[in-house]
Amino acid sequence: VDRRFSKKDGSPWAIVTIEDHNGASVDILVFNKLYALVAPLIVEDTIIKAKAHIKYRDDRMSVFCDDLTQADLSLNGGGKGSPLKLKMRTDQCTKENIARLKKVLVENKGDSDVYLTLVDGANSTMMVLGNHLRVDRSSSLMGDLKATLGAGIVA
Repeated sequence: VDRRFSKKDGSPWAIVTIEDHNGASVDILVFNKLYALVAPLIVEDTIIKAKAHIKYRDDRMSVFCDDLTQADLSLNGGGKGSPLKLKMRTDQCTKENIARLKKVLVENKGDSDVYLTLVDGANSTMMVLGNHLRVDRSSSLMGDLKATLGAGIVA
């Protein structure tokens, strides 16, 4: 998120970089009128849904935001559909730890995707685990994860 102010009238606007889980990204321009309505939703590392249009000018493409909302990741209005975000350092990724993680996930089957971020120093890679590892986001799952792999596993 790069928040700016208009040189003409000083009104706030932002350049929002949207990334998918594979690392592809696009910059979307959110100008003053819309920005005033959606500024609280523009937060780093938040999942949003944006409606935009593209304009070409002098061999340059710009993406202008028409609407921006918080993504509803729930299923049937409940919170269980939102993804479970986990984080592990690469040095923790032993065969034993991966097997323990998989066992906990399989024992807590459900409808929520699992996002696993692997951290190696300043570098990180986020993966969406397969559908067979979707979980039920319950307190039991959280307890199992923390007991098995430590409190730092839940991002």
